[in-house]
Amino acid sequence: MPELADLRAALGSVVMASALLEDNISRVVAYLAGSDEAWILFTGRPVSTLLQQADAIIDERTLGRPTASAEALRGHLKTAGELLEYRNAVIHALWLNEPSDDSPDRLLPWHTVREGEQVFYAARSRVNKSASEMWVTAAGVQELAERLRASSSTLMEGLSGAADALQSGFVELPRNPGWVLH
Repeated sequence: MPELADLRAALGSVVMASALLEDNISRVVAYLAGSDEAWILFTGRPVSTLLQQADAIIDERTLGRPTASAEALRGHLKTAGELLEYRNAVIHALWLNEPSDDSPDRLLPWHTVREGEQVFYAARSRVNKSASEMWVTAAGVQELAERLRASSSTLMEGLSGAADALQSGFVELPRNPGWVLH
């Protein structure tokens, strides 16, 4: 089944791209905190916690009056968080051959099925959330991976643009290590 192989490859791309994005989010928060050792405090934290901390630090650094570049960085962080929610839905799903209910939702709102594409059904049930079933294609999952990679780059560019306004105390902006595949 070539479509299933495509889905598996796309899921792997999502895993790799989201790992890089999560690492960049922790780098941004550590940079905002203004200490060489701050990464120790932020690495491995849930993304939702990192995003809340980044928001609080941006407010603190800009005295509650963020510049356009600081607001843009905040927007990049929000987008990253939203994309990682889609990642969670894709990665933690059980994959079904056919829907178990009559009208599954679209998993990725920006993706439409092209003629001839196989549709897969992702089922997810969480204790604190209701069960959901959604449809997606391998191309849609690959597009999610591409959006995650783009968000990672945009986030770091946004940090560079906001660095002066945020006055973190760091002289050098964080960079991705050269040995990281992306």
